[in-house]
Amino acid sequence: MEVSHAGRCRVHWTPPQCFGTFLDAFILSWVLAATDAHAKNYSLLLSAGEVRLAPLYDINSVLPSLAAARRGVEPGQISAHTAALAMSIGGRSQPLDIDAAAWKRLAVDCGLPPAATLTRVGELVQAVPAAISAVVASVVASKALTVEQRTFAFDLEQRVLTRTGLCHSALLGRLPPSRRTRAT
Repeated sequence: MEVSHAGRCRVHWTPPQCFGTFLDAFILSWVLAATDAHAKNYSLLLSAGEVRLAPLYDINSVLPSLAAARRGVEPGQISAHTAALAMSIGGRSQPLDIDAAAWKRLAVDCGLPPAATLTRVGELVQAVPAAISAVVASVVASKALTVEQRTFAFDLEQRVLTRTGLCHSALLGRLPPSRRTRAT
């Protein structure tokens, strides 16, 4: 599915900022490599002629299971080269292939200003590192975690920080060399 289908309906969303919330969730799905963020994970509340976005739910990142290898991936892992978002961005679904041009295409398809959309994508990419670090620090400070859970939390934090760096590079037009020919 292409997210622009929801964008075509944005003039009917009440309040209008609901579409902004939907777009933010979609941006975060890309940043977090939430490959299961399909259309059924976004719900609308209909009441008295209003259409509102329901609270967000079922947001899961594939980052803990991501492997750098193209082949020979261990059981329970997913290759970073084949992982795909459930809904495409500007016609691209593999997180490693999505760049500023894909976000601009999505904006045009949704009737949004491309520059403002790209600015919002950049703002969220920049906000994620502090947010993930604060969440991990808070969870780990609770001291209710096992050693394995603490290790998982710190590993996830590092994977999200690495992923946000990749997203930032993609927005600046610096896709990894192996991705440039596929993404054009």
